[in-house]
Amino acid sequence: MVVLSAAVSVALYYNPPTSLKWVPACPFHAVTGLYCPGCGSLRGLHQLVHLNVLGALRCNVMLIIAVPLLLYRLASTVCVSVSGRRAWSLSMWPRAGWIVAAVLMAHWVLRNVAIYPFTLLAPH
Repeated sequence: MVVLSAAVSVALYYNPPTSLKWVPACPFHAVTGLYCPGCGSLRGLHQLVHLNVLGALRCNVMLIIAVPLLLYRLASTVCVSVSGRRAWSLSMWPRAGWIVAAVLMAHWVLRNVAIYPFTLLAPH
């Protein structure tokens, strides 16, 4: 996982997503014209590997929330496999999945509302 994450980061650093012809467009956006919760994530990751946090925020605000959580999860998995000790995880909290699902659904709906300030959630 660490090697794969590093490889993806290096690939995104040197290749802007707009130049990657083999990366398909979002099928949900192509069919409906609406943004899914993941729209703008690849452009946001490209901004993050260039340390442009504000640019990543403009692409997908949920990405800024998810990346630190995913990095923590990756680091805790590595620590558990090395030390054998269990690390604290959000999955230990019974309602975490429901809260994550509710936040994602709210983000999905609100980023498609064409009224300020919700238009700020749409990918740029």
